[in-house]
Amino acid sequence: MDNSFNYSFRMKYIEKLKNQYHKLDRLAKKKAIDNAVRILGYNRKYLINLLNNFKPHNSYKIKGQGRGRKSSYTCIKHIISDLWEQFGCIWAKRIKVVISENIN
Repeated sequence: MDNSFNYSFRMKYIEKLKNQYHKLDRLAKKKAIDNAVRILGYNRKYLINLLNNFKPHNSYKIKGQGRGRKSSYTCIKHIISDLWEQFGCIWAKRIKVVISENIN
């Protein structure tokens, strides 16, 4: 059992097997899974899950296209960074105290 196959080979093999897998009867599915387990070295249940829920690699969502973080302090971020530099780049907890004391 050699698991040195690269990712693209494994995904192409699974995609090809998936196209045939759902058309087979029960005994033929068992033999196909046994063969794939021997070739790929995957666990049987993991392989069955892949065959039932397989998505091609290009259909996955690419990271970085989500909603992103809310930035509630964008309007005052430059003011806070200027104050931070003026007070000598002090610790965030200390600058919070200094700003609250100087506002009053």
